[in-house]
Amino acid sequence: MIVRCLMIAVAHISLVNANYVAADETINILVTADSFSPARSRGASHKPDQTQLSEKRPENITKEPKYTGTRQWYGWLDLGSREDKRHYICFDQQENGQFLLHFDRNKNGDLSDDGKAFKNQGSGDGGPGGFASKINVPWHQLADNAPFKGNFDVWLFSNKGGWQQQHRISHYSRTQLSGSVTIAGKEYEAALIDTDYNDGDLTNDGIAIDLNSNGKLDADERPQSKYEIDGKNYEFKVTWSREPAPKHSVPDDVVSQESAPKHPVPALVDQPETAPKYPVPDDAALQEVAELIQEVYEEDFSKAEKPSQKVALARKFLDEGLATIDDPTGQYGLFQAAKGLAVGVGDTGTSVQAVDEIAKLFEIDSLAMKVKVLESVGEATMRAAQRKQLALAANGIIDMAIADDNFDAAKKLASVAVVAARKSRDLRLTRLAVNRVKRIEALHAEYQEVEQAMRVLEDDPTDAEANLKVGRFHCFVKGNWSEGLSLLALGSDQVLKDLAEQEELIESEAPRAQLALGDRWWDLADQQDESVKQRMQERAGYWYAAASPALSGLAKAKVEKRLAELLSSASPSPNYSISLGISFAEAKRLIARLDRLDEERWAELQGKEFIVPANPRNECHTGIIVEKNERYLVVPCPVDKWNTSPHRWTDVDFHGHLGEGKRASNGMPAMQLCYSLDAAPLVSVVDNYIISGSGKLLLAPSDREGGGDFGNNTGSVRVKIIKIVK
Repeated sequence: MIVRCLMIAVAHISLVNANYVAADETINILVTADSFSPARSRGASHKPDQTQLSEKRPENITKEPKYTGTRQWYGWLDLGSREDKRHYICFDQQENGQFLLHFDRNKNGDLSDDGKAFKNQGSGDGGPGGFASKINVPWHQLADNAPFKGNFDVWLFSNKGGWQQQHRISHYSRTQLSGSVTIAGKEYEAALIDTDYNDGDLTNDGIAIDLNSNGKLDADERPQSKYEIDGKNYEFKVTWSREPAPKHSVPDDVVSQESAPKHPVPALVDQPETAPKYPVPDDAALQEVAELIQEVYEEDFSKAEKPSQKVALARKFLDEGLATIDDPTGQYGLFQAAKGLAVGVGDTGTSVQAVDEIAKLFEIDSLAMKVKVLESVGEATMRAAQRKQLALAANGIIDMAIADDNFDAAKKLASVAVVAARKSRDLRLTRLAVNRVKRIEALHAEYQEVEQAMRVLEDDPTDAEANLKVGRFHCFVKGNWSEGLSLLALGSDQVLKDLAEQEELIESEAPRAQLALGDRWWDLADQQDESVKQRMQERAGYWYAAASPALSGLAKAKVEKRLAELLSSASPSPNYSISLGISFAEAKRLIARLDRLDEERWAELQGKEFIVPANPRNECHTGIIVEKNERYLVVPCPVDKWNTSPHRWTDVDFHGHLGEGKRASNGMPAMQLCYSLDAAPLVSVVDNYIISGSGKLLLAPSDREGGGDFGNNTGSVRVKIIKIVK
């Protein structure tokens, strides 16, 4: 069988505040939101805990759902350090032997108010011999003073051996806390890991320290409470704290928090943005794993006769690939199998997602693979609606090609979009695709005009004329201000040079200087042709928006008037890219016009496109790392809908509106589009469409209370994400 797991990604905070005292005494570590960051553990690095189940219902279970199975098996998990730490569980065994898991997440003894039952998420048969599922508990339920938002994850599973031994199931914790500790002037990476007890209490297991400073925790660097380091004995005690850690006086040989180095400390587990990727397995290895997949899933393949069944099997392979552990060849093979099935039946979304998953882990040319995939999808037998999806997807991926200045790929994708749009018989989409071809040709021509200047800068980065040409291209054609301004500052146009230098010197706390800079861009815009004028006015709008809150009187009235003009002007130039971004003024203008945005105009937006499925198990991990002080605009496709469970409602849009624009009968919005940064609680995108903060960006559907379980839902919503830049 193919070994399973989740690839791990962790954001970290590099300082642990500790009170260092003399040797052979205690070091007290306060776990605060400033000192540690929740992280996903690598997996079962220790022996899982076991729980015995019984058919006798515990007295403290006060209410149960209407079970659909023939037998019920009860037990509980004690998680956290609070007195009320018991979570009851019930395995509802179906007639076919498979389990449905009911988990008392809120610890009230009522198994009927925690959402839908968990289905098997593992590779086993889903019954006593092979059930597995991730469950989670909010941090605040684990400890009264736990300073973190979001959830603590637990992996609960059964296997044949454990079940035969008195109906036992097992679990282990899948969340740790990552940080670092400074001892005697030396900084070590460190982690709090729930090892010995798997009880959800990270304060009673000691601390794991990377003593050999190799950037990871080795097998012998397990959590412990006592260490001998450089001849001194240290005992560590860990406590929770919601308050910022107090400042301690420390010995001269210990680096204080204030004087500690500011460079980031590597995380204890691999992060996708920095971790090296696997090489692509060789053909022989891929052939072997393909044969293994055919053998293991022979019955699934034989049953997948209809296109819809093949799509379902492709989605299953994606899930299996995401859950595979320590077997990169098997993982690649599963994603490849998913891609092959999806391409064959013209499922553009699943095909592209398979490529995205491969690109996260393996050394491939993602853009080149997507071009080939979409060209192959175009050769499949498809309905008109699928052709339309293909045209729109190709149009979105064109943005990636343009951002990389890969105009050959952009032209191939544009050709795919034109052919698919024409075959879909959608006249508006066809016009869009044809116009996009013209835009690509025009942009390519402008790129070729500055290509020579780019080569000049490779030899002489100070060449004033070359800096001017390339800087104007980045700022006024591509809208890449962060790249272009530094070039304009070295250019031969004295006006643009002065403006670029002023941009670099301006301070965020100087609203009058921001206003003056905005005025200079606005006045200069009046002397330009329309395309450059628009870009300069947008730049002025960025500084107006930054200055506006601190202004008053006539200055504020002027700024608000000009911002209103920008908001009411024609739709912005579709030259955005996730890597290039748009100004804040452009973003606000888009938000103001979202109610009038149709599918054609949405397709013109050149942000990076993602697909958010209705099933939360397939949540969309964008791969985007939001840094501190960064902002991103999220623009969902206005016509896409999720298809929700038949016993509740159907056709829900990203606002949470039903097919007729109404809310659910209980008054709550159903399945709003939400986001999360580093596994924090889901937040509605619809609130303001702008994401800020820091961490890895995830998109998923959820109700506003965060308690929905939509495992049976289908459909997807396309989303474009555009970076907001200066």
